[in-house]
Amino acid sequence: MKDGKRVVTNEPLKWVEDRDEYSVSMRFEVYPNRDSTVFQKRFGMDDCETFMRGTIRFKGFAGVISAFHDVGLTSDDPIDPKVQTLRDLALWRFSKVAQLQIDNDTKDLIKKLSVGMPARDQQVLEGVISRVDTAYLKGNKKLIKDCLTQLAKSMNFLGFYDDKCLLKTKDAKGKARSSLDAFGDLMAQRMAHRDNDRDLVAMRHNFVIENEMKERWCHTSTWIESGQSKASGGMSLMSKSVGVTAGIGARLVLEGKVARKGIVTPMFADVYQPILDILENKFGIAMIEESERPDGLPVSHHAKL
Repeated sequence: MKDGKRVVTNEPLKWVEDRDEYSVSMRFEVYPNRDSTVFQKRFGMDDCETFMRGTIRFKGFAGVISAFHDVGLTSDDPIDPKVQTLRDLALWRFSKVAQLQIDNDTKDLIKKLSVGMPARDQQVLEGVISRVDTAYLKGNKKLIKDCLTQLAKSMNFLGFYDDKCLLKTKDAKGKARSSLDAFGDLMAQRMAHRDNDRDLVAMRHNFVIENEMKERWCHTSTWIESGQSKASGGMSLMSKSVGVTAGIGARLVLEGKVARKGIVTPMFADVYQPILDILENKFGIAMIEESERPDGLPVSHHAKL
């Protein structure tokens, strides 16, 4: 929902926006996460003029994944039997997806990015870039250059030019797997956490609130924290925030402290508030609240978001 109008897109990654104000040390971006309007209704915010539920990633993520979508590497099409490597998968997708017209700046960039590459690797790089739709960047040459440069780096990291990097193209029954499944497996392997890696969680709520006098102010809730590595013997933040939260909920149910019956979503204060209190007091998990309004966020439910 934007400015009172429902916005529908089949390409959420191309609606990405920079969010440099979240952190002074990290560059983030955010893109729409599925149908935000469903949550708008659940949250009781039907009168909200602009409402978006987004996914936060490091800057450059959306451009790379969107490019892979454009080429069809994330399609549900069964993989051709001849495909064995990521290079093969890309070349096969080239036969399915037409090249786009690229300008001289992009041609020059491809030349620079492919310096020192064998001809067959250059073919893969050029084939991918020439199928990437950058129209959403609205002709901004710097943004296009940054996007394609990050794409080239990601291709090298994932093993597009490594013929020893084999894909699992068939399932247990010998049936051809989809491009998405095979490519997703490879990405999971390449980007898997190592023993010394630490995970990072970033959450942010941005509110523009209007009171009865039509006065407006901004209020934000922010949580950015990293977990501990396996090598340290600690707990990842995903385990701590998601797993512990579920565990607290289960314990409250077993102790009879949740009166509601059946399948209950954590949308009710008598369910989520005790959990939030335990998370903050025992595990130190809490959002940082900041407001332009001198007295902070009002308790009144009459304020309009």
